[in-house]
Amino acid sequence: MKNTNKKGFTIVELVIVIAVIAILAAVLIPTFASIIKKANQSADIQAVRQMNVALAADGAVVPTTQGRLFEVLGDMGMDAEDYKPLYSGRYFFWDKGINQVLYVDADAKTVLFPENVTPTSKWYSLSGDISTKNAVIKAEDINFEGGTVTLNVSNAADFVKAAEIINEKYSTIKSKTIEIVLKGDINLMGADVNLTPGGNNNKAGKVVLKSDVPGTARTISGLFISDQHVGTGNDSNGVTSKDYGASLFCYVKDITVSDIIIEDSSIYAPEASQGAFFAGQSESATFTNVTVKNSDIYAGRKSGLLVGYAHGIISTTNVTLSGCNVYSTQGEAGLLVGVLHRTNISEASSVFVNDTTITNCTIQMVDGVPSETVTVDGKEYSLVNGKDWRVSVATIGFVSDSDVAKKNVTLSSGETAEVGLYTAYETLDALAAVKGLKSAS
Repeated sequence: MKNTNKKGFTIVELVIVIAVIAILAAVLIPTFASIIKKANQSADIQAVRQMNVALAADGAVVPTTQGRLFEVLGDMGMDAEDYKPLYSGRYFFWDKGINQVLYVDADAKTVLFPENVTPTSKWYSLSGDISTKNAVIKAEDINFEGGTVTLNVSNAADFVKAAEIINEKYSTIKSKTIEIVLKGDINLMGADVNLTPGGNNNKAGKVVLKSDVPGTARTISGLFISDQHVGTGNDSNGVTSKDYGASLFCYVKDITVSDIIIEDSSIYAPEASQGAFFAGQSESATFTNVTVKNSDIYAGRKSGLLVGYAHGIISTTNVTLSGCNVYSTQGEAGLLVGVLHRTNISEASSVFVNDTTITNCTIQMVDGVPSETVTVDGKEYSLVNGKDWRVSVATIGFVSDSDVAKKNVTLSSGETAEVGLYTAYETLDALAAVKGLKSAS
């Protein structure tokens, strides 16, 4: 008869096997981890090398802002916005001073690659991330119960933390006055951040952005706003789209900005319906002692350096726009404001322009390929993407006296299209002379 008894492992044998496995794991796991880290670092360095080769190529455009950097690299097939270091604790920074991407150890703040470079102080994070561990501002120290919610911002970490606090509390504070007080200059180093959520269902009551010392301007530099901050809204035909509000404050009833400088900053949201540094959409906007310089906006339509889409009064006093560019993919864009929409305003004037200057700034259509070009009332308009969009750019901006000033135009193809056109304003004097508003109806 066959013996069916099988001898199993003894407890001693099992203990020995487990011990051997543990010893092997202790020896091999660090080795595997080291191999993975080296592989990640190698991949990171290769990504940096490719970007720098592209930036140094013959005929390559030298980017002036972070938004332009993404555009330049994108033209060469590189989606730099999606380039994130695989190695934990490492960052990609673009050094504007030497026009190179740097691979940086966040802890030691040392440049690991390229070697033998002399970095400058103008660094911009490609990922748009910034740590808030050094933030002084805390939610528990802020009074959310009164009519005004004040957030004192001392550094870049505070600025990002303030944005997080506002977004967390927004449903309860958006009807209050939200006051951001800068207690020093803020270098955001390319942080992708804004201060209110996008979308036309997130309108703030009133926002204030100011210096802690009246008459002493505070600078925000290295600001980057991407299309991740835009929200859902409805166009004039009631069509819902996710393209509203690429701005510090996306949609506000009233905005007041005083003693603020925006410098070396960029908005890059090619599909955004409203793009501006201060308010994507506003009903009233007042700017005093405000400067925007060496910055650019790359957005869809209704874009301007101060306000994208204004429904009411705009007042500027001692405002300077210098060395800036506005790039529009669909039009309705200007240097000061994209569109001033005046239908429901009954005040004697909607524009107050005092001691305001614009120097060395440009505005142009990009990307959109005109399918037709027509001339209406002496102004040339390019129709992009068929017959749907009212597109063009104006040096200062556009003004509308009706919901959509539509006109029938005949295209070269023989078709007739109904196109919404606004009045283009090419000088500050012409804009300041706007009078005779319609009464509210």
